[in-house]
Formats: sequence, structure tokens, C-alpha cells
Amino acid sequence: MQRWFFTLKSLLNARHNHGLSSYVGFVDLVKAYDTADHKMLLLVLENYGETPKFVGVRKRCTRTIWVLKIEKESVEMRQTVPR
Repeated sequence: MQRWFFTLKSLLNARHNHGLSSYVGFVDLVKAYDTADHKMLLLVLENYGETPKFVGVRKRCTRTIWVLKIEKESVEMRQTVPR
């Protein structure tokens, strides 16, 4: 079992033990990022209770390069889809 999976499982178990709800989604960001409808993603975030501060910051990001780092691997994702 990979280390990230063990960490995720442990965190979800701890939240469950404290009676907290958790939601997990897995997306191949490198392949799907530029094909996503960003306005819709922001609406989904808002509907699922994401804080207005986070959604506001995300709305203001333009010409952004997102960097995803997991252990020793790093991937850059350039945002090219207009909002």
C-alpha cells in the first residue's frame, strides 16, 4: 500500500471517529484541468460548503500556474481555460 493512501485512510478514520463528515475525490488534474468548466467548479465548491474566502481567491486567479507536489514528484498545470 502506498504511503499517501495510508495517510489518507488514517485521516478519514480519525475524522470518522470524531463524528465528522468527509468527502474525497480523485481527479487526474494534469489531463482534466484545462477541460473543466471553471465556473461550474466554483459553484460546486460553494454548494458543498467551501468557505467564501477560498472561492473568492480562486475566482481572482488568472493566468495561474498551479504546482502539485507529492513527495519527490512535481507537476505544473497552466490554467488556460477562460472563466
